[in-house]
Amino acid sequence: MATRTIEIRRMIAEGQSSIALGKGIDGDAVFVRLEAELDAAEIQENK
Repeated sequence: MATRTIEIRRMIAEGQSSIALGKGIDGDAVFVRLEAELDAAEIQENK
């Protein structure tokens, strides 16, 4: 899971950089995607 956490943190950093450059995206969509990815990671961890 540590690798996935690093990947998610990278995605967050990219998003923050994008916002700083004025290239924001729909935050709700991002959080829905992150939530789904975290859920998937938890399921894999519990196998």
